[in-house]
Amino acid sequence: MSRQAFTTCNGLAVNCVLYQESGLINLWGAGNYYDGTTCWVVNSSGVITGTSTCTPTYRLFLADEYVCDGLSCDFVQEDVLVALQDIYTANIGKFYELQAGDFYYGLVEEVYSGPGAILNPTNYTNCSDWCSA
Repeated sequence: MSRQAFTTCNGLAVNCVLYQESGLINLWGAGNYYDGTTCWVVNSSGVITGTSTCTPTYRLFLADEYVCDGLSCDFVQEDVLVALQDIYTANIGKFYELQAGDFYYGLVEEVYSGPGAILNPTNYTNCSDWCSA
């Protein structure tokens, strides 16, 4: 599961301290934090010590596939394997657009193997909300 980092810095940089919650109580801990652009190296005191190259990781989900028909959604198929970058919070029951466009997916459940079509992180409560956007 992805974690969000909190800091008192205005923008992440070397020497910023990362915390696990907005109350700034529990330190992030040693490891890497990928913010979608940069991979930050964090020491055991939660301090960013530099940057590195890291590959984004993804969470996989089974989803129902839809396509727009005017302002409404038409069901296409179930059990499609999709992927959402793990820096984003996935919401089961919400609808996400395929990054390549044209199809829309309602997340059903998280799974742990296989390749998946990559989704955009913006989600909608109803599929028809996406069709009318």
